[in-house]
Amino acid sequence: GQLDPNLRSVVYSLASYDGNREVYRRVRELYMEAEMQEEKTRLLSAMASFKQKDILRDALEFSLSKDVRSMHAIIPIARVSNNHFAGDMAGDFFKENWKEFKKRYAESKHMMIYLIKFTTSGFKSMEKAEEVGSFFSKNPVPNAKMAIKQSLEKIRINYNFMSKNKGEIEDWLKENHG
Repeated sequence: GQLDPNLRSVVYSLASYDGNREVYRRVRELYMEAEMQEEKTRLLSAMASFKQKDILRDALEFSLSKDVRSMHAIIPIARVSNNHFAGDMAGDFFKENWKEFKKRYAESKHMMIYLIKFTTSGFKSMEKAEEVGSFFSKNPVPNAKMAIKQSLEKIRINYNFMSKNKGEIEDWLKENHG
C-alpha cells in the first residue's frame, strides 16, 4: 500500500539518519523521479539527515545543482546546519560558494537572511564570531545587516553558554553518548 504522505518525511529522514551511501543514492533517485514539488522537498530534507560528512557534503553540492529549484536549495543547507553530525559544514559550504549564493539570493532579502541565520546559528566559538564578522565586512550584504548582527550576537551567546556549562555538558555527553 501507499505510505501516508504525512509520514513520508519522517520515514525518509529516519532511513537517512540510519542510512549509508546506498540509501543516499536511492533517496536522490526518488528525488529525480518525483513529480510533485512537495515530495521533492521531503526528499531534499532527507538527503541532509545522514550522519556521514561525505554524504552531507554531496547533499549540499546537489542543492546547488540544476536539478534543484533555487528556492528549494535552502532546505538541505538548513537541515545540515541543524544536523549535529555535520559540525560547521553548512557555514563552510556557504562561504565556499558565496559567489553563487550572492548571485542567486542577493536580491531576495528573506532568502539571504535565512541563509545567514541557518549557516551561522550553530557556531559556538569567538574565532567563528570573528570569522563571520570579517567575512561579512569583506562581503557586505546591505539588506541583511540586522541578520548578521543578530547572528554574531547568537554566536556570542552560544559561546558564553558553552563556557559557563562546559563541565555539565561534558558529563551529560559521557553519560548519554558513552
